[in-house]
Amino acid sequence: MIKVNHSQADGGFAPLPAGEYETIIEAAAYKKAGTGSDMVAMKLKVRKDIEQAGGGRVIFNNLVFNEKTAGMVQAFFKAAQIPDGTEFASFQDFANYITGRPIRAKLKITTYQGNERNEV
Repeated sequence: MIKVNHSQADGGFAPLPAGEYETIIEAAAYKKAGTGSDMVAMKLKVRKDIEQAGGGRVIFNNLVFNEKTAGMVQAFFKAAQIPDGTEFASFQDFANYITGRPIRAKLKITTYQGNERNEV
């Protein structure tokens, strides 16, 4: 039996402290952003096999591809250690390539709709 008890509800997970975390890209998929830009949505998991805070925690990040984010996208490629000059036939091919790869994520804390959250 499942019983609903709102008095036991908490606000969910507090954001991880700002800083750098060793993560694994658990999942990545191509999507269209609300703006119409191409985007790869990622689920990163903080590694437990390395001594660091937040082991096992999940971080969501969207990598949006447009003229304004070109520098950030290239910085992601570099952080993911994708060899210079690599070409992908599609955004989904790129998403498949990065799934399972380790990446060092730099987190900051931002406020969205009154709630603090992590942003990569």
